[in-house]
Amino acid sequence: MPKGIVIIKWDDRVGPVILAKHPEKIGFDMDLAMKVYTTHFAGSSPPFSVLDIGDWHIASYYLPRDKYLFALVLDADERGDKYEDKLFAIAGKSKKLMKRKKGIVEDLPQLYSDLLTAGVTFKRSELYEKPEVKKLLEKFLDNSLSELEPTFNWDEGFRYINVEKVTGLDSIDTKVLLETLSKYRILNRKAFDSALACPNCGSFKIRVRYRCPYCSSFSIQKSNFLECFLCGTVDSEEYFSGVYYGEPDKYYCPKCEKELKGLSLDYRKILAQNKCDNCKKIFTEVNVAVQCTECDHTVKLAFAKIVEAPFYTMNPDYAKEIKRQVSSIQLRKMLSSTFKKKGWNVETPGTITGVDNVNYEFHVVAAMPDNVGKELIKNILPGGKIAIDIVEDAEEVKKEKIMEFVGKNASVAPVQYVIVAIPKLSDEAKQLLKKQEIMYCEKDREHNEIPPLIESLASIDISELLTEK
Repeated sequence: MPKGIVIIKWDDRVGPVILAKHPEKIGFDMDLAMKVYTTHFAGSSPPFSVLDIGDWHIASYYLPRDKYLFALVLDADERGDKYEDKLFAIAGKSKKLMKRKKGIVEDLPQLYSDLLTAGVTFKRSELYEKPEVKKLLEKFLDNSLSELEPTFNWDEGFRYINVEKVTGLDSIDTKVLLETLSKYRILNRKAFDSALACPNCGSFKIRVRYRCPYCSSFSIQKSNFLECFLCGTVDSEEYFSGVYYGEPDKYYCPKCEKELKGLSLDYRKILAQNKCDNCKKIFTEVNVAVQCTECDHTVKLAFAKIVEAPFYTMNPDYAKEIKRQVSSIQLRKMLSSTFKKKGWNVETPGTITGVDNVNYEFHVVAAMPDNVGKELIKNILPGGKIAIDIVEDAEEVKKEKIMEFVGKNASVAPVQYVIVAIPKLSDEAKQLLKKQEIMYCEKDREHNEIPPLIESLASIDISELLTEK
């Protein structure tokens, strides 16, 4: 788990300066900032590094063109490499924010929170509760979406535009969401495409350039070469051309000026080679560099940022679970709306402290407002609250599954407890609930109507009670 984040900026007068940090009391001082920054400043290391300096374990991302460094302070035993993409994304957002007059200081806590959320571990049930997850999975279930294929443009790189439209998230948060759903196997992830991006500014407008392995010059020509057996000269084919002697169909050695009459007799052809116009060396392998056309930053190919763009589909192995979870969420939303319209205070999920001082969680808790009056509440609904749990199974909810919920009823009495079963209860489960005097109702998955029992309970109009009072 990260402990904090620090942004360091190079100042030409004083050297590394801490631009912002969160939390403020993280203990990251100027001496440590100097040590972290100088590790990258020489330019010999890649933009992302994991450093151990004394007792400090740090994942850092350096933007050499702008001379910004983003340092994430980690626990000693935590893997730093998993934060490379997250720091790269934070760096991209931060650069835009730093261009404003007010800078980035007040936005750093939110950026840090976004980074933590991107790596947080959810319970599967909590993941389904997220509005953007629900919206996306609904589209899969009604066949509006079946495949999530990335698109590419040079200005923004890879995007999942159809997902952005459905969820309302920006391109970066959309990718985080899809990776999270893939991690929990709700979506299947397959390799699809990738592209190079500038490690300094994140631009995809990358130019591949070849360098001489001897002098690093970009002045390289590639052509076929000949070797003269008479004097040993090796040069590009154009220099052996007989055009200089008025005989363009013949070869003449540019050094000894002898006519080369027979292949393998007095000369040989060498397959395409590279020649540096600067140092005149001839070589087969070139050094590959990439140059950003936006910020002009140039690095070795090995140090360029490789951005992956997977292809996602819904995992058929979890189709039933997804359908159950989405329908349950829809029902909770409907229940909440029904009670709110009548003036109830509603929490989804809600918590009630039982007589045993244990906090019990329910899918929906609807409570009468305090200003209704204790006597009035006592007469109409002892306990003043209605607690609802939704229990679901593929065909019918068995007695064994209901047993998990029976204990809540006694603990939170006199609160009115209701169980909504999807799609129905077994006969044994019904008998158990009747014996325990727990209200219940059933709801078909295919219909969106509120069960009559809930409609009846919610029919107590709080606004009318307040008027009577």
